[in-house]
Amino acid sequence: MAPAFEQSMLDDFRRQLRAELREDIASSASELQQRLRQEFGQELRQGLSGMAAQFRQEMSGMAGGLREEMFGMAAELRREMSGMAAELRQEIVASASETRRHLDVVAEGLDAKIRLVSEGVVSVDQKLDRFRDEVREEFARVDRRLLRLEARVVTGGDGS
Repeated sequence: MAPAFEQSMLDDFRRQLRAELREDIASSASELQQRLRQEFGQELRQGLSGMAAQFRQEMSGMAGGLREEMFGMAAELRREMSGMAAELRQEIVASASETRRHLDVVAEGLDAKIRLVSEGVVSVDQKLDRFRDEVREEFARVDRRLLRLEARVVTGGDGS
């Protein structure tokens, strides 16, 4: 039985040793983690801080360059628009001149047509006046003949 007892004690000793080793390893690991966090944390923070500053500088430089480029593009756009406005004004002036000439031609055509209509109205008025005079003369003749007939009827027929 002694060997079984020894075996049992050995097993207990191993378990105890393992438990102590685990505690020591856990404790060492915890200490190591804290030290690493402190050392690398500071280095990491410093590195990140440096990178952030460098990133800010680069972004600031890029923003400045972008602003300059935008101002340049805006100035170029203004120049182009100014040139286009001048061209548009010239086209409007040319179009206005052409439209004026076209309207002058149309007005001359209308003026000629109005003159023709006016001459036609004058001619119709003259014809109407002549017709009225002729009708008046005819009515006057008929009126005289009617008066002679009346006079014959009233005097008895012979009128000579």
